[in-house]
Amino acid sequence: MRQRLQFVADYNSAESVFTKEWQPTVDSLADYFSSHGTANERMTVYYLKGRVHHDLGEAPQALDAYQRATEQADTTRDDCDLHTLTAIYGQMADLFQAQYLPDNEMKALRTAEQIAWKDRDTLAALVAFHLRIRPYYLKNEKDSVLFIEKKARERYLKYGYKEEAAQAMLGTISILLDREQIQEAKHYLDIFEQESGWFDSDGNILEGKELCYYDKGRYLLAVGKTDSARYYFQKTLQGGWKESGNRGLLAVYEKKNNSDSIAKYAKLFAAANDSNFLHVNQEKVHQISAMYDYSRHQQMAKQKEQEAKDWKNGLVFVSLAAVIILALSMMYFFRSKAKKLYNLKSADIFSSV
Repeated sequence: MRQRLQFVADYNSAESVFTKEWQPTVDSLADYFSSHGTANERMTVYYLKGRVHHDLGEAPQALDAYQRATEQADTTRDDCDLHTLTAIYGQMADLFQAQYLPDNEMKALRTAEQIAWKDRDTLAALVAFHLRIRPYYLKNEKDSVLFIEKKARERYLKYGYKEEAAQAMLGTISILLDREQIQEAKHYLDIFEQESGWFDSDGNILEGKELCYYDKGRYLLAVGKTDSARYYFQKTLQGGWKESGNRGLLAVYEKKNNSDSIAKYAKLFAAANDSNFLHVNQEKVHQISAMYDYSRHQQMAKQKEQEAKDWKNGLVFVSLAAVIILALSMMYFFRSKAKKLYNLKSADIFSSV
């Protein structure tokens, strides 16, 4: 069973995507390790069970498994697997982000950061701090996004993570473009392109990062380079970022006053925008989260009650022991005193004889 657990863990570490075929495996592992193995093994099992549900798009089941995983962790032990525990809270944060639950996400990120610092995993802690921009974005608190990114850049540079510091400019660039602070946005955009490590020698961005072309296009559109902007919006679209790509192309054709293309990309943008909300299962996720929080509070209340009872019993025991010791001391004192008096009297009798 440990070999099977390691096999699934290795598959997950390789960033492979789980399919339904993995479900029976993780279920059997969870059944076995629920009453066997170490705390770390039980935590890992439920974490992997959550990862399978996560990849299958089953958000409530994934959250339930992640939360069960956190319950297995014994953070009081020196051998607690803090690395996996950090990853669990990170996955929970991703799930809450996808479900548009910013407060839950913020709580998960704060916990992930705290555990990462305890694990002396500096980069993981810095990333968790930086990711706070996501819930702030969902709440439209853009000043908070700017503040977090500024602090994140400072911390990345402090610990020598130059590329990550450059990558932490994306939110700032987007907000500056929203506020039409074009030259300041260009300053950060140049640093990002030069230092983020996401571009090759030909200026092409890494696969999966094409969304960054969207802000490049927005900048070019703002300075009147419409055709260049269209080129980058098309690259955004080719990278699979349909909502942003179509939004950018819609803005281009609005600038050109091309009514046919405006109608076309308005429909495509609307369709892409609607599709982003199809996977959301907020109510069930929120319900499970609330139930988990309630059960945790109940558990903590019982623990506090037991601690108070133990303290009371301990106090009674100490008090009783103190009384017994005091009584024995007094008995010893009076017996010693009586013995001395007896010896004195005996001495007087013998001396008078």
